[in-house]
Amino acid sequence: MNKKKKKNKKYNYIFLLFSVILYILLLLIYPDKTKVLNSNILNLMKKILPVLALIFIFMFFLELLFPVKKMAELFKKQKTFVLWGVSILSGILSSGSVYLWYPILKELKDNGIKGEIIAVFIFNRAVKLQLLPMMILYFGLKYVVVLTVVMILISVLYGLTFKLLYQLGS
Repeated sequence: MNKKKKKNKKYNYIFLLFSVILYILLLLIYPDKTKVLNSNILNLMKKILPVLALIFIFMFFLELLFPVKKMAELFKKQKTFVLWGVSILSGILSSGSVYLWYPILKELKDNGIKGEIIAVFIFNRAVKLQLLPMMILYFGLKYVVVLTVVMILISVLYGLTFKLLYQLGS
């Protein structure tokens, strides 16, 4: 397994080297177009970096103020209805790759959060707030509201099904 990781790293460095060489060649062959590309990249970075910095600061303080174990303890004390609501809302508000959430969800499960709550969270990640304005533009407000409500209700059904299947398996 260790050889495989070293082999993969080797390919990463080869790809990086290839990319740098290709960029230098393009810079020499097409200096005007490369200048435009550089300005586009810099403009994009100016737009993206503040948002990324804000997200990083938010995540840092969130982890600092609300560690996963502390959140799990708080969730255990809540009523089931509140847990389902928090799971739905946090699923909708969450962003990024779901793979980044797996360690947090595992830790919550290890600390006593039920599987159906986690299943509802994962299902509600399908509701993307950042895409709602575009959806409203294409499909209309009524359709988007109905679709969002149906997705939330189906997530609850999904969680109840998960709970039932888990109980049958035990």
